[in-house]
Amino acid sequence: MVACNPAGSRRIAVPQELCSAELQPMMDQLRRDMQHWRPRSITPALLDEMRAAHRDDPVRVSLAIVNRTVWYLRPLGTPRSPMVIALVHDLQELADQHEVADVEFVLNVDDYPFVSRAGRGAADSPPLPLFSHYQTTAHNDILCPGGSFREGRYDRLMLCGRSFYQSTWPWREKLVKGFWQGHPYCGKHVFGRCSRYLIPHLSYQNASALLDAGLSFYEDRLDPYLKQAKCAGARCTVGFAKQGDLPRPASPLGQRRWVPIDKHPRYRFLLQLDGHTCSWRMQFLLATNSVVLKQRSYYWEYYYGALEPHVHYVPFWVKSAHDVIDVLPNVSAPEYETPMRRIARRGQAFAHRHLNAHARQCYWRALLALYANRLQQPPSLARWPQATRARDNGKEGWHAATSERGKPRLQWEGVADRWRRRDDESLRGVVDGIEAELAGVPPGQRFTTAVERRAPKF
Repeated sequence: MVACNPAGSRRIAVPQELCSAELQPMMDQLRRDMQHWRPRSITPALLDEMRAAHRDDPVRVSLAIVNRTVWYLRPLGTPRSPMVIALVHDLQELADQHEVADVEFVLNVDDYPFVSRAGRGAADSPPLPLFSHYQTTAHNDILCPGGSFREGRYDRLMLCGRSFYQSTWPWREKLVKGFWQGHPYCGKHVFGRCSRYLIPHLSYQNASALLDAGLSFYEDRLDPYLKQAKCAGARCTVGFAKQGDLPRPASPLGQRRWVPIDKHPRYRFLLQLDGHTCSWRMQFLLATNSVVLKQRSYYWEYYYGALEPHVHYVPFWVKSAHDVIDVLPNVSAPEYETPMRRIARRGQAFAHRHLNAHARQCYWRALLALYANRLQQPPSLARWPQATRARDNGKEGWHAATSERGKPRLQWEGVADRWRRRDDESLRGVVDGIEAELAGVPPGQRFTTAVERRAPKF
């Protein structure tokens, strides 16, 4: 794998900008997520209802931060999902480095949101507070940064300085193709097709010489297009596949050799395809200095509202499930090379400025501060006699401090105290500003985000 040199690794771990600057484009999402609860309105009973609805398992976990220590309130005694473990490391690192209010919450790292906007019965009932990674027009989960940043070694692989990928994979040496490779996960996709089967089949059948897409895991028996080929009758439709989707009857695709994410930048255009929901690959692709072609989706993550189509990425799957075949000749045309390079640079700049470790920590700090303001009372460990500390908890899962996954993502040594005070003040300004806006909103007005307004109705 390509990786930053030691000097680059040290540089990306040192905070570069104040929280207020790094959070600025994401504040709409914070407003959207916190508008449902007035200060001190999240009661212990509401949290108990949340925990009853979503019991602890490998991908759902009841957590508390008390005295700057992360606790498992309902330990399982068996390892959690790697994404839970990664986020627990992030939270403990945050608590080690900053003052954090005592809070308790339920974290969901499943591929789906769960808190319906339809509510809990009474029209004025606030939603259950569940921290998740994905949202739709029909869901009110509280969005937070995902564990994929730590688990996928995002900072070390992708944020090596903007010149790193520009020099390692210069624009003019990139292959002029749209590339995707991955596993065939399928969920609710616009147009009812599964992009992770349709687009590799289109590539296999040479529907476009500019498309290079394949699967790194494949079984014939699971392929909806092979099932469709055996389906009798013009009206016979298999889930995720429909008659007429392909130029020719489908053939088995076979399995491709895995291409590491830091080798994807050799292609000029990188496809972002939905899986069960939206894929956490997006933040990796943005950092590559290639143009991201993003599938139109029902789902978004915490930072998507700050991204603009045709500014940070090029959308497809807009007119039809096949429109990537028309998009690729346009984006690769010589007369559009300059605007495409601008989009690639803006996407990369966004990743470096707003998705770096300090920016993610700023988001968590603002989110937890706003959330703590809404708790009726701080958590009491006396209610949870079986609660266990997360740090060094081998049963639930913990990485050694010297391991790649366990190392702190931020290095505050050498950062001047004056700068840290300014950073703290800027974070407080963000939180106070959002609270003032939420307090002043007229009855009936609802905060939304740009990505919510663009997204198809779920």
